Amino acid sequence: MNNMNHKKIILTMMLASTMVLTSIACGGGDEEEVVETTTETVTAPASTQAPDPTPTPKPLPTATPIPAKPTATPVPPKPTPTPKPTATPTPTPTPTPTPTPTPIINLKKFDSLGFSITGDTNTIFTSTGYTSNNATNDQGVVSFTYKGAQVIMTWLPSTGVTSGGLLADTVATFKQSQPNVVFNALGDSGNIYIDNDKVTGSFGGLAVNDDNGNLKTGILIGSWTCGDSNTSFNITVTADNLTTLQLRFKRLTDSFTC
Repeated sequence: MNNMNHKKIILTMMLASTMVLTSIACGGGDEEEVVETTTETVTAPASTQAPDPTPTPKPLPTATPIPAKPTATPVPPKPTPTPKPTATPTPTPTPTPTPTPTPIINLKKFDSLGFSITGDTNTIFTSTGYTSNNATNDQGVVSFTYKGAQVIMTWLPSTGVTSGGLLADTVATFKQSQPNVVFNALGDSGNIYIDNDKVTGSFGGLAVNDDNGNLKTGILIGSWTCGDSNTSFNITVTADNLTTLQLRFKRLTDSFTC
């Protein structure tokens, strides 16, 4: 602001000096007065140009930061509910089964003539005399069917013949009664034990085979003597199956008592 006033003062003074000089040059009097004009060069001081103001840089707009997407706060998993303990049911005590009484099977026995032999519940015994019309304690024949096997038992007073001799006589008699049948030996012969092993007897077997050599009929014969009654016995068991034959023979001889 001071520089501008200073310039204005200098210019005013220069303008006033010029006006005075002009008035003198055109003024009155006849005499022409030569006035020596001295031109004074006034050097105006060089104006100091004020430096252009440094433009204030416009601030670059600051980019408004885009707020980051909020991170979803993880929801904690729901706690797994602790299962309530299941009450273990008290086991129902198993009742002790009442033992079923063993049914009494009334097996039929032939025991009216001084000895006893047992069949099954359906056995029908048929007796007759051996040396006379009727069976007695001394002699006789009894026949019956026992679980698929045919049974004939005879008894006579003992003559002192051994059980082996009795067996041989019985086999010979059996063969003579059926002369048209071919008999073969069935297995080995040996001893049997009667009346809870009180009596020792003998046994042997015969077989009737078909044309192909297969068993058609099997026969087992046992012989023994009861010492108390001095009576000799022979039993003949016949079946068309070897296993059935052996089982029935064993069962019958085990059931015999003198």
